[in-house]
Amino acid sequence: MTAPQNNPDKKALVDFFTLLSVCHTVMPEYDPKTQKIKYQASSPDELALVEGAAAVGFKFVEKTSATIKINLPTGEAQVWEVLAEFPFDSTRKRMSLIVKRHGTEDFIIMTKGADSIMFPRLRIDRQSEVIVQQHLDKFAVDGLRTLVVGQKVLRSAFVQEFINKMERVKISGDSDKEEQLNVLYDECEKDLELIGCTAIEDKLQDGVPETIATLMDAGIRIWVLTGDKQVLIISLNNLLNIFFEKETAIEIAKSCKLIQPHMETIILSSDNIKEFMAKLDAKVLQYVKKSSFYLSLKFLLECHLRGTNPTIRSIKW
Repeated sequence: MTAPQNNPDKKALVDFFTLLSVCHTVMPEYDPKTQKIKYQASSPDELALVEGAAAVGFKFVEKTSATIKINLPTGEAQVWEVLAEFPFDSTRKRMSLIVKRHGTEDFIIMTKGADSIMFPRLRIDRQSEVIVQQHLDKFAVDGLRTLVVGQKVLRSAFVQEFINKMERVKISGDSDKEEQLNVLYDECEKDLELIGCTAIEDKLQDGVPETIATLMDAGIRIWVLTGDKQVLIISLNNLLNIFFEKETAIEIAKSCKLIQPHMETIILSSDNIKEFMAKLDAKVLQYVKKSSFYLSLKFLLECHLRGTNPTIRSIKW
């Protein structure tokens, strides 16, 4: 980080890694034996991002209920006051912090989330959006899990008014206060400056492929719903796998042995529910016609029409 202070590339890198080291819910623990900091996180993605930022010199070292402290590659320590946190959930698909760097009057909202959620909230020209989307698509095809990060400088008066509104909603007895909070969060998470995007290896835990293979060998049907791009994987009788969108899910399914070499993969991407149902009905009918029950029933009907009376000892249902 020895480039001139006015170098735009340097500023972009500093902003990117600072956001990764500040905007998270990771907790640091000091290990007296190794004299090193160990991170604890409920999300492996957040842990990977914080460790990645630390690896290039932006080290998260301390957290209290109101502050986050990081060390920069220059040796400088920064303390960020945390004024508000907008938590991640499966509906929002993003998290945000409103922070203020100690010793300054700059209030910043830092946000990270799924690209499908973040792009409508970014202040970005079309050409830049296309370039970033190309990178994200490449990462996804490579089997990586992606996030987009952005931030915005806020006015002091806006922050104070916003926090007052948020606190009033939180202590209210309204039955819909979660919805009210989400509306407030959404109002703040707009016109963000694109800071960058991240890509994390979607690595399976130890033993997952072997466990899935054992379940399938036992004749257990497996249904998996996964991904923020609504990728649906269905396994029927170990014979059929159906996918909606994104090659990533197929590659992951192969790596965890959910899709096996003898299986046929069918992609049912559609523009609307009517088109999807038509494709699904056609594929189901195709497989029904291949089943032993269907073939046996067809044989019986043909014999009946010919006036013969065959003896069938067993039919495999």
